[in-house]
Amino acid sequence: MQQLSDARHLSPEGQEDLRRRVVAAIDAGMSQLEAARVFGVSRRAVGVWIRAHRAFGPDALRANRRGRPPGEQHALSRRTQAELLMHMADGPPEEVGLTGPLWSRRAVAELISRHTGLRLSPTTVGHYLTRWNIAAPPISGSHPATFVGPRVVPPALANAATWWLTWSRPVPKFLDTDLLPGPGSFAAGPPPGRSGPWPTYLEALLAQSARGDLLFLLARTPWQPDDLVDAGERLVQAVGHPVHLVVRRWPTEQVDALRSWAEAPGPRMRLTFA
Repeated sequence: MQQLSDARHLSPEGQEDLRRRVVAAIDAGMSQLEAARVFGVSRRAVGVWIRAHRAFGPDALRANRRGRPPGEQHALSRRTQAELLMHMADGPPEEVGLTGPLWSRRAVAELISRHTGLRLSPTTVGHYLTRWNIAAPPISGSHPATFVGPRVVPPALANAATWWLTWSRPVPKFLDTDLLPGPGSFAAGPPPGRSGPWPTYLEALLAQSARGDLLFLLARTPWQPDDLVDAGERLVQAVGHPVHLVVRRWPTEQVDALRSWAEAPGPRMRLTFA
């Protein structure tokens, strides 16, 4: 593999190709130090590309982007991200001074703007949700095979929009390490005005549409049946029409709460399993 004398003299397309080849080489097992030597770039540049690719995906390596990769200009510190998560766990947007019955990419972007002064696009916010494991597929928990939801579909719900529902318990992760432990993390203790330890994970109730829309709630403790009914009503309010909720994953110890909800999901909601 030919060593490059100065990658800065490459065209934007050439730099993109270089970044992708460096990332591919490291994914194949090459060390970052060796990749820096072989491709003729600095060790720091290699580290930045790898972290950006892991955090933001292939778009972080695209051409026509000079300087630092996407998101690096307005990177949120780990402490700031932890504080944002705790604000979202306080309740829906309207309970923390924002508009909207449920959290969405745009609502999170507004929270970030108010909290930090930074304006991030919904796409970048989506990357953060993935980094926090909120939008990622759940690892644990399953639904009971015996529960199938209501057998009779009311005519008013025959054409309800389908949303997939997941109750997961993400432990948010960052570029190279878990949120716990580490400087500026939950383990550093609560910020002024709060008491008690940070939770090691969050309760995430996530609804996703076929178009990729995301609406969710976070909490520090498991939801009770009344909380689930309220969440369903908030989803219908946010969507603006009847909803068919298809439950994908659910904590096994919370089956009773799900059954209770399914017995009276509301006049504009239907629950079934995938």
